[in-house]
Amino acid sequence: MRNTLEWSFRLIATLAAIFAVRGFFLLVQNEKTKKITESFGKDVVELKYPRSVIIIGIIEIAFCCLPYPLSYFFPDTFKNLTDFTIIGFSIFALLGFVLIISATAEKITVIKSEDFFRERNFFGITKIIYYKFIENYRIYKGRYLILRIKKPNGKIRKKIIDTSLVINIDILISIFPQKGVKRRYK
Repeated sequence: MRNTLEWSFRLIATLAAIFAVRGFFLLVQNEKTKKITESFGKDVVELKYPRSVIIIGIIEIAFCCLPYPLSYFFPDTFKNLTDFTIIGFSIFALLGFVLIISATAEKITVIKSEDFFRERNFFGITKIIYYKFIENYRIYKGRYLILRIKKPNGKIRKKIIDTSLVINIDILISIFPQKGVKRRYK
């Protein structure tokens, strides 16, 4: 009886996790669609992560910091927490902080009337990327936008953007042919 109850609990927990992840991606897709329709006629468009990514980071931090007060208030129940478990929860809480910082700091600002776009990274450093220095772009597996950028010193660097969560990425891709950036298929 106990074994059946345990397996049914695992099945319900697995299904709940699947529905939660699917619901998160549907929420992101809905937010992306709404933002695209809002920014279609604007000259300045920001490409960034949706607010739901910040909410997921906050939930992750709250969930990963939960064992600390529980082990303080209920020491008998959580007496078997090892240092490895505490370090693991701490690392995942730090990953939640990184997720929140990257969702708020990283963004690309596209100005349709200009010949460049601005990119701000995780540390808040803004770079201007001119379309004339982008040799080509390609979309890899329908998910990653790979830009091949030639630096003024002649070196080539690749910029990879994960398009699955970035809002308004379609606007940047549609601007490339207008600015003379070629698409590479292979």
